Amino acid sequence: MSTFNFGQVALKEMIPTECWAIYQVDANYHIERAKVDSKGRIMDYRPLGPAAARRIGRALLNDKKDKQFSFKGCMDEVMFINLQGNSMTAIWHRPRQQWKFHYAQGMHIKDGERWMPGLVFRVTNGNIYIWAYRHSEWFGMHTTLYHAPIHNMYSDGRLCISLESKWLDTDTWETWRNRMETQVFGTKKSEIHLDEYKTKEQDLMKLHRMLPDMKEFPEDWLIKTEKKLKPDSNESR
Repeated sequence: MSTFNFGQVALKEMIPTECWAIYQVDANYHIERAKVDSKGRIMDYRPLGPAAARRIGRALLNDKKDKQFSFKGCMDEVMFINLQGNSMTAIWHRPRQQWKFHYAQGMHIKDGERWMPGLVFRVTNGNIYIWAYRHSEWFGMHTTLYHAPIHNMYSDGRLCISLESKWLDTDTWETWRNRMETQVFGTKKSEIHLDEYKTKEQDLMKLHRMLPDMKEFPEDWLIKTEKKLKPDSNESR
């Protein structure tokens, strides 16, 4: 996860219950843990035993031999958040997966689930931008971006949609993110704005008709863009 302002998001999403300290003495590493009370105060630290420390160390190093422990941040997908009042700017990514698509009647494409590559979403100033990335090329803010293989997209990555992106007082990160994604994929797809996806070789209409029969998204269809993620600007550059 890159630099961001948690603000209200963190207060709703992550309530700490323990703090762990990992430190080095000579060539050895030691782990201590402390409880956190309901007021956020850290209690006394106590060392873990050697066996527990070794197992946690293996888990942190992704040792596949130890299945009991695994570590995954609850907001691993988030790359940037800036919440000012009810105005949210956020960048997040989603791994390759199936999404349910809806199409305008004149498209003659059947609604249903289709595989998509990994996607990067950016919401800012009431607009949503979407780019694709190759599964093997995920490098956070330095990831190479491709045009999202989705209808109604402009060349700068912006989706032609009237987006309601206000942060509600009852929102958590997941409810807000889900609401953004529902607006993206719940809208009927109708047009191809990108000339790159109108060619005989890269026909987006043809691709979406083929995708229901595919077991994964064919990444050779992706078209590279020169855009770079810039969390402090209104869009990627």
